[in-house]
Amino acid sequence: MKTLDEAWGWYRDARQSLKRAERLGERYWDAIPWQEPPWRGDNRFASLSKKDVVDSARNAIAHIEDLAVLVLFSVFEATVRAAILGQLERE
Repeated sequence: MKTLDEAWGWYRDARQSLKRAERLGERYWDAIPWQEPPWRGDNRFASLSKKDVVDSARNAIAHIEDLAVLVLFSVFEATVRAAILGQLERE
C-alpha cells in the first residue's frame, strides 16, 4: 500500500470480510451440508466448528482498528517522507 486511499480500502475490505465470516459462522454454519459436494472432503472447513469460526472472526474484528491505525500511520509517514525528499532533491 502506497497511498492513504489504498490503506483505507484495505481496512474497509478486511473489516467487511471479517464481518461476513462472523455472520456466516453465526447464522449459517450449522446449515451447510458438509457431507455433500463441494464441501465433502474439504478439511479446511469441515474440521471447524461454528464456535471456531465465530470466535476467530470476532477476535480479528476486535483488533483490526489497532492494525489499521498502524497501517494508516505508516502510509502517511511514507507519503510525508517522499514529499520531503522531493523538496530536498530540488535544493
